[in-house]
Amino acid sequence: MKPLAALPLALAIVVGLSGCITVQLPQSGNQGNDRDDSTAQPGSDLRCDDELLLNAPGDYAIQGDCELLTLEGADITVSANDVDSLVIRGDRASVSADDIDDIDIAGNDNAVALTDSDRVSIAGDRNEITGGDLDSVTVQGNDNTLTARDVESFNDSGDRNTVTPN
Repeated sequence: MKPLAALPLALAIVVGLSGCITVQLPQSGNQGNDRDDSTAQPGSDLRCDDELLLNAPGDYAIQGDCELLTLEGADITVSANDVDSLVIRGDRASVSADDIDDIDIAGNDNAVALTDSDRVSIAGDRNEITGGDLDSVTVQGNDNTLTARDVESFNDSGDRNTVTPN
C-alpha cells in the first residue's frame, strides 16, 4: 500500500479511537473554592466554617459556624452549632443545631430540632421542625409538623400540616 493511500485509513483509526481516550485529571482538596472538603466519613467530627456537603448516610458531629450545610441523600444525622443556611435534599435526615437562620427542605420524613430560625421552607411530606421561635414558615406538602414557641408567619399550601406551641 502506498503511503498516501494509507493516510485516510490512519486518519479514520485516529478519529475512531479518540472517543475511547479517558484522561483523569488529578484532584486536590479544596481546589480554590470556599467549600470545606466533603469527603467526610460517617462517625467523624468535622469542622465547618464556610460550606459543607454531606451525601453519605451516617452520623456526623459538626464544629464551627457553618455558612451553608447541605445534606443530599438519605439517612444522614447531624449535630451542629450555628448554621446560616441548611439545605436538605433527601429523605430521613435528622439535624440538631442551636441556631439555623434559613432552612430549605425538599424531601420526606426529615426532622430538624433547633433553638431559633428566621425562615423555614418545606417542600415535602411528614417533615418535623421543633424549635423555639420561627419567624417565617412556608409549607408545600402534607402532614408536616411544626412545634414552636412562636411562629410569626405561616403560609400553608398543603394538607394536614400542623403548628403546635411548645
